[in-house]
Amino acid sequence: MYKVVVFAGTSEGYALSELIASKDISVCACVATEYGAVRLSQTTRLSVRTGRMTECEMADFFEREKPELIIDATHPYAVEVTKNIRSAAEKAKLSYVRVLRDKGCESQSAVYVDSAKEAVDYLKETHGNILVTTGSKELHVFTELPDYEDRVFARVLSLASVARSCEELGFSGKNLICMQGPFSLDMNIAMLRQYQCRYLVTKDSGKAGGFEEKLLAAAACDATPVVIGRPPEEEGMSLNDCKKFLAERFGFVLKPKVSLVGIGMGTKETLTQKAQEVLLEAQLIIGAKRMVEAVAKPAQKQVVEYRAEEIAAYIESHPEESPV
Repeated sequence: MYKVVVFAGTSEGYALSELIASKDISVCACVATEYGAVRLSQTTRLSVRTGRMTECEMADFFEREKPELIIDATHPYAVEVTKNIRSAAEKAKLSYVRVLRDKGCESQSAVYVDSAKEAVDYLKETHGNILVTTGSKELHVFTELPDYEDRVFARVLSLASVARSCEELGFSGKNLICMQGPFSLDMNIAMLRQYQCRYLVTKDSGKAGGFEEKLLAAAACDATPVVIGRPPEEEGMSLNDCKKFLAERFGFVLKPKVSLVGIGMGTKETLTQKAQEVLLEAQLIIGAKRMVEAVAKPAQKQVVEYRAEEIAAYIESHPEESPV
């Protein structure tokens, strides 16, 4: 039996699952694919359940395990999954929390559409190669483009089952890019230039999903972002608010993980490998303005401060913003 069930598959879900387990609270992280299972290390307090579930299967799972709390930290575009989780939790009379991901910034150069079908309708009237970064689930829609086998380059998860399904649709060879993110600005730029793409199709996956890096890369390569809009707004809480909610509900103290990182001669090129790993993991970057600008990623919250007392006070008053 688990006190908490987290529907994960996102960076928020992974972070919450590991936080709960670290506080000696039993948690089951539910992920759709084997990749999600690999991202989490199972422990005596953290179990991982792999595979998609219908609403009925969720209801059976809840009845069997009798959790105290359900946390839905699935992707903002997983509308049907969220609907099923919420419905199954309500029928089982279990506490339910939806964790929401902040929207990304808007781009004046982007084309905004409501669906993959609308993206394809727009692209039919254009010329030039297309980098599609919305995954494999709706990739079949892009086969409606007359010359998709030459023009479309699909970036999908590096899973054998995903690669097979893409090949069945006609995406193979150089037009099928099987890689696991998150992708840096430099990586996005390199792909757009390598395949001479004039369009980048993406969803607004927010800062945590690398959305801003995609927009910046498109701007650097003079490519047009085609953004599939989010579903209607939901009620829920942010990742940090959920951390505070869990601490209050289960009576534990949030203790941020803090790393002190030297940045060499002041550019990202001179960082050590360990420094790069720590900075990539961080949710919050604190430092003098020049240093923060040199190393922070678009998705990371930044606080410009160099005085030790002020830094310590900020961290103490925002323990949920971790790693720092």
